Parts: sequence; structure tokens; C-alpha cells
Amino acid sequence: LLAVIVAFTVFGSRKGFVKAFLDGFSTLIAGVLAYSFVDEAAKFAYDSFARNLLRNRLENAFTMNLTDYNTIQEKVEVLIEKIPESAVNIAGKMGVNITAVSDSIIRANPTDQDVIIDTIMVNVVDQVIMPLIEAVTLVVLFIAFVLVLSLLTHLLDGFVKKMPWLLPIGVICV
Repeated sequence: LLAVIVAFTVFGSRKGFVKAFLDGFSTLIAGVLAYSFVDEAAKFAYDSFARNLLRNRLENAFTMNLTDYNTIQEKVEVLIEKIPESAVNIAGKMGVNITAVSDSIIRANPTDQDVIIDTIMVNVVDQVIMPLIEAVTLVVLFIAFVLVLSLLTHLLDGFVKKMPWLLPIGVICV
């Protein structure tokens, strides 16, 4: 078995074994790096872009679309009813019970719409949107790291082929 591995390594080295190995290794490193930075990057993306946009949409829905309703209870019930069924199902699968959040807001009977919007943001939007942003961020970071490490691998390969005497690995790459 060892002789077969050595033979494939020797023959493979002539066809770019080291380059193939470095490409595979860089993909693994890209995955580790992406996973390491996903929490901070997703939080930054959410706080910088998505949170304010979603909060503004909730505020607009409250002020523009709910002017015909007098009580907070009516406004909350109508706002919850306007959420698409697919969004309610997705939230439910992510552990967020929209009806329970609505009931807790109505029971608390807040008089300020900012309190209601904050409650919806913390209990619904943050819990549903953040995992989605984390997933997208992980993919984007992984692709970015793969591209950067692939570029570095190709630069190293070209450098070693031009000056194999600088690195011991150059003997294998040439």
C-alpha cells in the first residue's frame, strides 16, 4: 500500500500533484476561515444593512397601513395577519411562534408603537432573518477565501516553477 502511494505521488508530482494538493488544502482552509469569521461578518451585515431597513418597513406598516384602527390590539392583529403564510411557516420551523409573540404584545398592552416594533424585531425578525444572513455570509466568505487562496496557490506555483532552487518543494513541482 505504501509503495502504491509513493508511486502515485511520484507520478502525480510530474502532473501537478503538489498543485492539486495545495488547491484541495486551500479549499479546506477557506472553509475553516469562512466558518471562523461568519458570526462577526453576519452581525456586521445585519446591523449595517438589514436591521434598519426591516425596522423602517415595520414602522411604515404601522403608521401608513394601520391608521383605520384605533387600539394597539387591532393594529397588532392586522399587522400579524398581513404576514404571508409562508413566512409564518418558515418562522415556525425556526422556532418562532408568531401568534405567541402577537399574544404577548397584546397582553402587555403597550401604548407606544416603538415598544411594539422593538418586540417584533427582537422576537421575530432577529430570530428569523439573522440565521438566513449567516448562511448567505458563510457562502460569500467561503467563495471569497477560495478565490484568494486559489490565487495565492497559483502565484506560489508559478514562482516555484521559475525559481525551483528557492524552495525544496520546487523539485517536486518542476
